Amino acid sequence: ISELPTPTRENYIFKGWYVDCKCTTEVTLPYTLTEDTTLYAKWQPTYLVRFEINGGSNVDSFRDVEISKLPIPTRNYYNFEGWYFDEQCTIEFSLPYVLTEDIVLYAKWVPTYLVRFETNGGSKVESFRDVEISELPTPTRENYIFKGWHVDYKCTTEVTLPYTLTEDTT
Repeated sequence: ISELPTPTRENYIFKGWYVDCKCTTEVTLPYTLTEDTTLYAKWQPTYLVRFEINGGSNVDSFRDVEISKLPIPTRNYYNFEGWYFDEQCTIEFSLPYVLTEDIVLYAKWVPTYLVRFETNGGSKVESFRDVEISELPTPTRENYIFKGWHVDYKCTTEVTLPYTLTEDTT
């Protein structure tokens, strides 16, 4: 035999042809027949991986044996924090992962907040969204020295970095 068919079976991966029913001795090609022979297909089950995106962009389910890479969904005004085994997002999923059963993974999201800048006559600074600020831009204004960013319009409470956002902020 110089060539063998590749059968299909729903929810399984074909692993090869074997000369024994326990699938311990694989057929290597070319294979010389010396008598009537029965060949046995070896199958490996695949498992379903489903995603609960919790408001994020759609992620398609898939079947596999091992997971080495996962999709990264998006959601407006949120940062994706990873996949978790539980709805409360307390048991983190990590790669690579060998599947032994069907699983559901849950997306964890952290809200981001809008940061607007009032430069009080200085050069324009673009707004952005984040959870924590680790660095801030330095605007310029002719004949003035920039003295820092503040969270109040009277400029009495200076921002110290890193600064954790809990709401939209100017």
